[in-house]
Amino acid sequence: KSRDQRESISYSAYGRRREHTDFDIHNRIFWLYTRNIRSYEEFKQAADGYYQHNHEYEGTDFAICTEKDFWDEEKYGLPIAKSGYSSELRVLSGMKDGKPLQQDTMVTKDLIPFGDEEDDDTHIYLFVPLHDKDTNIAYVVFKDQEHIIESGLLYTWTRHMNQSLLQARQTIHLAELNNKLEKLSVTDALTGIYNRLGYEKYALPYLESCRHNRMHGAMIFADINHMKVINDKYGHQQGDIAICTVASALKKGLPEEWIVIRYGGDEFLAAGSCSNRKELDQMQECVKKALAEEIRNRQLDFELSVSVGAVWMDEDTTLSMEECFKKADQSMYQMKRLSHGEDM
Repeated sequence: KSRDQRESISYSAYGRRREHTDFDIHNRIFWLYTRNIRSYEEFKQAADGYYQHNHEYEGTDFAICTEKDFWDEEKYGLPIAKSGYSSELRVLSGMKDGKPLQQDTMVTKDLIPFGDEEDDDTHIYLFVPLHDKDTNIAYVVFKDQEHIIESGLLYTWTRHMNQSLLQARQTIHLAELNNKLEKLSVTDALTGIYNRLGYEKYALPYLESCRHNRMHGAMIFADINHMKVINDKYGHQQGDIAICTVASALKKGLPEEWIVIRYGGDEFLAAGSCSNRKELDQMQECVKKALAEEIRNRQLDFELSVSVGAVWMDEDTTLSMEECFKKADQSMYQMKRLSHGEDM
């Protein structure tokens, strides 16, 4: 072969190696964009963000369409359709005329989410199925990108996308499991409100933030009166009903954004923002009314009342959270000492 022919072959081989190297980098960066996601929405946003500026291999018109069940946490680990596709798919990501697809779902029989019926030109559409072993999880459609077959890049692209989808699904599933476990760890099993760990994890940081930002906050302490009498006379099952009744009244009587906690036994704590002492008094009155309503609705076999104490924290308070806690607790016990007179 002549020198020119050898140089041409060398340049061609170098060009192919360089293209495959650049393509590997392209896929690697996509993986980096999407590896730390915690939900399908985050994955979709990350993919759209990447492809908006990096779609030289995918082209200006393409779409990744996934099975809905593939992302369904409740169906994680259960089989998806092994042949064909569902009647409706999620459009994970894609481009139309070089801009991100503004479409979340598509009817599968339409095949192409970015189709243009007014386009009279002839085009080549390449459909590539994506699998998890023998299960269909998605397919990608490219428009006029046949060169990725000729260059041998299609197999690599498919392999990388399969890995990214499967890893994303596993990451999302683990994140959802962790969220559930975290929720269980801070939730009181009997009442469904926060437990003492929830107080330390959410209420304390919230109140500290209020004080740091010179905002008004408040803490309400509540304790069921004569709880031992209820348990001894009516049984612990009725005692549990009493606890659930008070928890429900606190949730209904206080603003939705307030944090309500079963601090322990028959003791409850609630924390949130509060503009002034008058508003705090009104909140306590709302709790009283909510408790009376709960008692009527549940038709309890026993008398139920609570003692309530509260502390309001203005922007100039110098009390620590522990001191505020003790102050609210003392206020509640003052009411409790009067419980044989007039219960709340």
